[in-house]
Amino acid sequence: MARTSKQPLHLEIYLDRRSAETLDVQIAQQIRAAIAKGALKPGDHLPPIRSLAKYIGVSRATLDLAYATLVAEGYIEAAP
Repeated sequence: MARTSKQPLHLEIYLDRRSAETLDVQIAQQIRAAIAKGALKPGDHLPPIRSLAKYIGVSRATLDLAYATLVAEGYIEAAP
């Protein structure tokens, strides 16, 4: 059963700033992995871009790009 709470999940994102992969790619990969492991389920709400970007220390544009990639791939849905 999908979670219907509007409370965002606490999501741990670990970034390797020395990696050849860009930060947005690393973020998208970790969210995909969380979905694959079942840590994120249909109906779960991801943290808002502004608060998660501040928490993990990236720009909002970087996180927006990661979220946009996941939306385009069908992993997540965007809603206002």
